[in-house]
Amino acid sequence: MTQSSKRAISIILSLAFFVMAIFIYASFVVPAYADANLLRGELSTKQDALSEQRQIVEKIRELLARFESIPGLESTLSNVVPNDEAVSALFNEVYSIASRSGLRVDDFSSNTALALAPNRDSNSGALRNLGTMQVETTLIGSYESIRAFIEALERDVRIMDINEVSIESAADPGSNLFTVRLQLKAYYQTK
Repeated sequence: MTQSSKRAISIILSLAFFVMAIFIYASFVVPAYADANLLRGELSTKQDALSEQRQIVEKIRELLARFESIPGLESTLSNVVPNDEAVSALFNEVYSIASRSGLRVDDFSSNTALALAPNRDSNSGALRNLGTMQVETTLIGSYESIRAFIEALERDVRIMDINEVSIESAADPGSNLFTVRLQLKAYYQTK
C-alpha cells in the first residue's frame, strides 16, 4: 500500500467517524437535551409553586396566630351570637330599638322549639354550633319610625334576620300610624 492510498483510507475513515458522530449526536444527544430542558422547566415551575404554597401556609399561620391572640374575641362573639337563647336580652334589644325609633311594642313572642338544629359540626374554636329561634313582634308607629327601626335592627350587634313583614294601617286611612308584624330569626350558640 502506498502512502497516498493510506492517506485516502484515513481520510475516508475520518469522514465516516465524523458522519457517525453527527448521526449519534442528532439521534441521541439532541432529544435527550430537549427532554432535560423540559424537565428543568417543570422542576422550576413546581419549585415556584411549592414556594408560593409555603408562603401562603405561613401567612395563614400568622393570621391564625393573630386571630387567636385577639383579647376578648370570645366575649365579642358572645355579644353577636349569645351562648344560649337569651330571650330576655333579645326582648330588651328589640324593645330599646323600638323605643329609640319611636315605636310602641304591642306584642312579643318567641319560639325556641326551632332552636335545636345546629348549623355547624365542630365544637372547637371560639364559635360553637349555631341554633336558631323564631321571634314575632308587633309594633305600632309611623312609617318613618318603622323604617328607622328596621335600619337600626340591621346595625344591631346581635345577628338577626327578618323573615316576614306585614304592615297594616293602625287607625283611620288618613293617619300616619301603622301596625307592623315582624317575624325575626335570631341565632345563638348551642352547647
